Amino acid sequence: MAGLYDLMFITYRIMPFIMVSFLVIMSLFSGDISGFFVLLGLIISSLITIIVSKTQSIGASVDSEKLLKCNLVTFGGTMLSNLPLSIHTFAYIFFYFLYVTGVNNSMQNNALLLGLLGTILGIDVLFNYRNCAGAMSFIPLIIGGASGVVWAVMIGSRYHMVPKSSNIGATCDVKEKKFNCKVKQTILNS
Repeated sequence: MAGLYDLMFITYRIMPFIMVSFLVIMSLFSGDISGFFVLLGLIISSLITIIVSKTQSIGASVDSEKLLKCNLVTFGGTMLSNLPLSIHTFAYIFFYFLYVTGVNNSMQNNALLLGLLGTILGIDVLFNYRNCAGAMSFIPLIIGGASGVVWAVMIGSRYHMVPKSSNIGATCDVKEKKFNCKVKQTILNS
């Protein structure tokens, strides 16, 4: 039974990497670069979270031993971040898609996606709050959530990764008495 628990825990811990990889791979297969924009924004936002985590006030507030067991990314035994990057990643993805679906009026079509992302985020915040970082868990939640929305606004709707939407990004015109329409393929396109 301990082996199953360990497997589930490792899967849970690497889930942020799996989610981001899935978005980028879906973007590659659909011939769209929006997944790379999501990744770029996440990397920039992660760097901000890492820099904030290395400040003296946060470094003194966290229990390094507790955080070490919850943090997968280490270099030579030292943590990359004094804040849980999993919360940051989940918050970034959740709030990015929350904003994008809201702007594109597809929130109702994506209620399941948003619900699952929100549940995963909530579980991760609760786990890290109880076992790793305490109240410091809310800092990457705020940075990741704000970054997801700000990045989506900055890149503009042309580069949004829009889930379950078939007419967003369509370009249609009439050439030589023929009606041509190209639809931007997006994640979970139905």
